[in-house]
Amino acid sequence: MGKPATKYRCGVGRCEMGPLMTTLIIHGLNRDVLKRRSIVTLKWKNDPEKRLGLPVPFDCPLDTLKAEAEKAVRALAKELESATIQGP
Repeated sequence: MGKPATKYRCGVGRCEMGPLMTTLIIHGLNRDVLKRRSIVTLKWKNDPEKRLGLPVPFDCPLDTLKAEAEKAVRALAKELESATIQGP
């Protein structure tokens, strides 16, 4: 994975540059028994309207859900590094 995004953070009388940090909160876990798959739903802590659903192993127990969600987010980020956007 590449460098984290950089953003200027400004306060009263000062500006500094640093990595843009995003916190995602696990909002739900859905299991599709017929297709034997699970989807973890994440939402942004600072913008709850933003949501993301990613596949995790079907048999993922709740005590390993955080680690599986982190792996899924990292895999998506790696995939998006080389993604292209096509117009309509």
